[in-house]
Amino acid sequence: MTFFTNNRFVRAWSACTLLLLFSLSACRSPENPLDALRTQLRAYTDTLDAQVGIALLTEDGDSLTVGNEARYPLMSVYKFHQALAVCHCLQARRQPLDTLLRVSPSELRPDTWSPLREKYRTAGGQDSIGITVRELLLYALQQSDNNACDILFRRYMSPAEVGGWLRERTRLEGFDMAFTEEEMGQQHLRAYENWTTPYAAASLMALFLQTDLVDAPYRAFLKQAMQECRTGTARLPAPLLGTEATIGHKTGSGFVTTDGRLMATNDVGFVSLSPDGPRYVLAVFVKDSGYDEPATEAIIAHVSRLVYACWAKGEDAGL
Repeated sequence: MTFFTNNRFVRAWSACTLLLLFSLSACRSPENPLDALRTQLRAYTDTLDAQVGIALLTEDGDSLTVGNEARYPLMSVYKFHQALAVCHCLQARRQPLDTLLRVSPSELRPDTWSPLREKYRTAGGQDSIGITVRELLLYALQQSDNNACDILFRRYMSPAEVGGWLRERTRLEGFDMAFTEEEMGQQHLRAYENWTTPYAAASLMALFLQTDLVDAPYRAFLKQAMQECRTGTARLPAPLLGTEATIGHKTGSGFVTTDGRLMATNDVGFVSLSPDGPRYVLAVFVKDSGYDEPATEAIIAHVSRLVYACWAKGEDAGL
């Protein structure tokens, strides 16, 4: 099975609407398996002390959503959105991923998650550093580095500009971006203004995989970066360990609200059961969870397990 590919985004879009991006082949039965899966997912999420949103896009146009009517904080999932915009800017300027940027010490804020800052603090550097766009994107996508993210916002597009470009380019709705990582850190409630529906997040991932939203070299780089993601191993990837499945994904994690709830715990990814190519895109957003982080991550892992079981069963049956 193969993805549809067109060199021109417009032709791809006109030939196949968003609802017809994927087809269902690995889990086919006389009764639509998504109906049973949706019932199963709703029965599970209805028992939880959290708001859970799920979107599944299958290989031949089928889709499933649960809790999609709510707005979920994107948190660091929006670093994927940003990465697409940065690659677009590089394309437009005819610049390579290894374009060198100068970063001042003041841009490596101490009050945020930043393996990048720790690297250069350990090195003892006090002057500005030279770092490539490739490196910054890897820090942002693979380690959710907040300083790397905000450096890219300053150099290329602001959050609002990223959101505007994506809406114009993809015609997607159901998301918005307004604040940087630094701004969310200053006022945590701002994180609710960077929001998405699960379906919008999954749809953007599908368009990235299926179309020339960014040129092939950039698409290959971003895909590999997400396949080597170092965060959220207890989320979507957890039930895939020990199987032949592979996953590329981007996580997001939120603040603790004043009443002790986890604002957001998210994961969006594409899963392949074999080398043939991605079989489905899955987005799971957990909002205002009454559980601790490990238990909230386990919610995402359980949803991933239920979805994977459907496709694995279809594979075993030769469907």
